Amino acid sequence: MDGSLSDLVRDYQLTTRYEGVFTIHFHRDPDAPPSAPHRQERWKKVRTLGHGGQGDVLLQTCTDGGRSVFNRAVKRIRLESEHSKRYYRRELESIVKFSHEKYSQYFVKSLGWYATSNKLYIAMEFFPDGDLYAYIRDHRRLTDDECSHIISQVLSGVAVMHEAGFAHRDVKPQNILVYKVPQDLAPSSWWVKLADFGISKKLGMETTGTTLASGTPLYMAPELLQYDSRSILTEDYFKADVWAIGITAFFVLTKSVPFKSQPTIFHYAGNLQDLATILADSQLTENAQNFVSEVLKPQPRERPDAERIKQHAWIRHWLPEIPTPGALSRPASMGNLIRNPQNPGIWRDVNILQQLRGWISAGDIDMVRLLVHRGIDINAPDENGRTPLHLSASIGNVEMVRVLCEGGAVIDITSESGHTPLQLAAMKGHTDVAELLLEKGADIEASDNFGGFTPLGFAASMNHSAVAILLLDKGANVEATTQAGQTPLFTAARSGSEAVAKLLLNHGAHIEATDKSGGTPLIWAARAGSEGVVECLIHHGANVSVSEYSGFTPLREARNKGHDAVEKLLLQAGASINGISLEWSWSLHEAAQRGYYDTNVEAFDDSNHTSLMAAANHGQASMVMMLIRNDADVLARDTEGNTSLSLASRRGYIKTVACLRDRNAPVDTPNNNGETPLILAAKGGHTDVARELLDAGADVNASDNKGFTPLITAAEQGYVETVKLLVDRTAQLDSASLALIEAAKKGHEDVVEVLLEEGVAIETMDISGVTALVHSVRLNHEAAVALLLQRGANVEAQDENGEACLMLAIKNCNEVVMDLLTQHGAKISWLYYRARMSLGY
Repeated sequence: MDGSLSDLVRDYQLTTRYEGVFTIHFHRDPDAPPSAPHRQERWKKVRTLGHGGQGDVLLQTCTDGGRSVFNRAVKRIRLESEHSKRYYRRELESIVKFSHEKYSQYFVKSLGWYATSNKLYIAMEFFPDGDLYAYIRDHRRLTDDECSHIISQVLSGVAVMHEAGFAHRDVKPQNILVYKVPQDLAPSSWWVKLADFGISKKLGMETTGTTLASGTPLYMAPELLQYDSRSILTEDYFKADVWAIGITAFFVLTKSVPFKSQPTIFHYAGNLQDLATILADSQLTENAQNFVSEVLKPQPRERPDAERIKQHAWIRHWLPEIPTPGALSRPASMGNLIRNPQNPGIWRDVNILQQLRGWISAGDIDMVRLLVHRGIDINAPDENGRTPLHLSASIGNVEMVRVLCEGGAVIDITSESGHTPLQLAAMKGHTDVAELLLEKGADIEASDNFGGFTPLGFAASMNHSAVAILLLDKGANVEATTQAGQTPLFTAARSGSEAVAKLLLNHGAHIEATDKSGGTPLIWAARAGSEGVVECLIHHGANVSVSEYSGFTPLREARNKGHDAVEKLLLQAGASINGISLEWSWSLHEAAQRGYYDTNVEAFDDSNHTSLMAAANHGQASMVMMLIRNDADVLARDTEGNTSLSLASRRGYIKTVACLRDRNAPVDTPNNNGETPLILAAKGGHTDVARELLDAGADVNASDNKGFTPLITAAEQGYVETVKLLVDRTAQLDSASLALIEAAKKGHEDVVEVLLEEGVAIETMDISGVTALVHSVRLNHEAAVALLLQRGANVEAQDENGEACLMLAIKNCNEVVMDLLTQHGAKISWLYYRARMSLGY
């Protein structure tokens, strides 16, 4: 981590060194005299608790020197760039902030942190019962009282964060840890705590519009999933946390989430009846239904904040006295306003302008009207060039927009991103606001700075059919093009906006229009997998065999992306298969798709591939299923001895592998090189495929003709996540020791580190009698050398010719490795000095 850490964060840093499989921390205890030696805590890994996109979580136990905590969870994070270092510095700041004793009721506490050159380790409290998601998944459905008690605690923690100016931004059951579960049926004995502050952020007025939306998609509020995340308001992040609490509450109550995909979230935002139906079908109490309905309001301005929703009847009885939030502060006088130098008749003051935006967000029309009447500069932009009218149009408050327009707001003023208020209203689906702005003279054809989208283009991209109808009725140009040469019909096709696509076609949109790459709306719809739009375009006569300049056709795009339903529609409409690779000839693909399964199902190509093997080799899971259902031979081999499962495993096609496994394809059949499907998956670093094969009983210690096991193969290639999986699945330690040597040869220091932490023998020798350290020195892998020496490798180890590591480094003219070796005690003899002199040192 860099030098910009705060003093408070630095105070949590643990002085650390490594000794074999042990991580050792040095502590100065407050109750020990200054002359007392440091207390040493020795920690050892027990197992891996879970994996994530940037690292994993380990369970460690204290074997010696501990005082009160004997087990801990350690989040191990890869620091791959300056961006990731800044990202996790923010997490450290949040964790340290909420590890204070006054917050311990609500948050998982940090036990300190330490770092290497490329990894950050954050030690946290360990809760054996795991996270709320896993607990609920594996246990009975909780009672209504238990659910409300849990949510009251989560809500209280989020409210504390908001009060401190932080938004969590990833509230979900997986980030809520179970500290205490009921020992009887009393729901009041539940105790949960919030964790994982990886994307939390301290927000303020200065961050408005500068923070990209982050989080877990199915728990993200609609406003965070909108087209332009740069227009997200600070307050929206707080309200988005409340939305996520609502999704979490629904999950706790029902063991499922209400919306299964992002499109259904958008659909709900325009059709509130959906949620009412879902809640009615879920057999929840009236109070629980009302709570979920309140916090899942699609518009953030209508959604209560965390402090207010704590007063809801469903959870209020679980909480101590709740102070009633005060009204928004109002200025005592207007005496602190100053005149705008560009227009002496207009008043401008930064604080008042910030309050104006706050009242707009809160919907306080009276205060806004008062300021407008007093002469506040309502066209003053914020740091992103957005005026109060932009804000009101984005929120969707039509009366607020009317007050600002009548007060002199510039209708077509643009923000830094080139957005007009009308574009924002179209983007957000606020039909009444768009209609008012058009009445006030807004430019219906204005385009933004980045993509060149008009209001109609924005409405098409977000599937806002009501706004599209309004704009079309007002004469919007259906052939207006973006900077990429795409009309609104393209935008609807790309985003799957079937309703808007139909509207555009009914208003004369050119169905065969081409963009700058020669693509048509049908090609883009096929590429995106927009089944409804594809069907609509075909119905209106789109050319199903058209190709763009690169030669890509709709069928080829659907096939490449794995959109089977779209592919079937195109074939049924007569799409030409010319240009597709030979193995997808009519006898293969058409037979599978059209049901002629008796046609060449077991035909061989030049590589001795059957139809099933060709499908598996290209990851066509649906075709694999069809061929298997028609008795295709899963045991057939090609000229290299590969089965269909081997081919899919080698290429990393997890769905195809799962499909073949469901049909009992053998998992340990070797090819001519002795490579099993698991070895092939490890060779390609396909961790998900390896996991699927292991779950199906694949031999984790199988070896190929060279004696390489899956672990050795993954280590040689440097696939650290695959190595972790294989180690967790009990790959043999002698195999792990040889894997260490292969990783050292290639300089894969992250793999070396993982294997050392698993306790492999650091002094294991290969068949030539050479250790991992000797290999890494000989091949100039400086990071691996440093790591091995740090973990206690024998600095005097010799190669097969009897030369010590130091002499090898001298021959390589590698001063870095020479210094590392001498610093770790390598013996310096007259031969060393003579060698240095001969090399000019």
